[in-house]
Amino acid sequence: MITLKSTPLYLIALLILGINSTHAQEQTTETNSLKPGAWALQFGISNNFTLSSFQGATISAKYQSSATNAWRAGVTINASSGNNTSLQSPIQDDTISNLSSSNGSSTTESVSLKVQYIWYVNMEGMTHFYTGVGPLIAYNHYYNNQQSSGSSNYSSNNEWNIQNSSTTSNSWSVGASAAAGVEYFPVHVFSLHAEYGASLAYQQQKAEATSRSANNYSNYSNAISTGTNTSSSSHGWALNNANLSFGLSVYF
Repeated sequence: MITLKSTPLYLIALLILGINSTHAQEQTTETNSLKPGAWALQFGISNNFTLSSFQGATISAKYQSSATNAWRAGVTINASSGNNTSLQSPIQDDTISNLSSSNGSSTTESVSLKVQYIWYVNMEGMTHFYTGVGPLIAYNHYYNNQQSSGSSNYSSNNEWNIQNSSTTSNSWSVGASAAAGVEYFPVHVFSLHAEYGASLAYQQQKAEATSRSANNYSNYSNAISTGTNTSSSSHGWALNNANLSFGLSVYF
């Protein structure tokens, strides 16, 4: 029986129960952002909890097509170029003096695309298991050019040599990748996930190398030029074993 003295305590208890019930309902309806039309940017979690690229991609995004399915794509773009120069000369003039120099440049460009279709196994609670599979394609171009020259003065003889070499390589791969992991939503706007990934791809590479040299030694009155051209190719299947990666997804 509820008395007048116990009424305030009873009302407080009902209020607390009502707040907890409302909060539980809000958590039930907003435990995740796995809703049709939702987008997410994905980042990798590296050592010391720093953010990095996810799945090796420059940018990785996910589109939720339904509550249980999503499309995920990662694009990786890399480019670099460099130059090198060196000069070697004698400290002081002498009967024998040598002078040599070299310079070169190299460039590398690569692009890859990985697309996966994701299935979520369960939709209850804040933890969700998922699997995914999809195609991948990659292309890489490499070019390197080096030039060197040298001269020596021995008594009255002047000897010199010039060398020039270049290497060009093009490679591409096409295949499929698969992933299996778990995604946890501490709040509904972002999630933490850990997954295993593996890929199987057919790779092909073609390379060409050119070498040219000219020299004028004391035993010859005229300069001598030589050169070679080399080409090579390789192809085959490559299986990348499963590796564990951690990531963070931000939904909007």
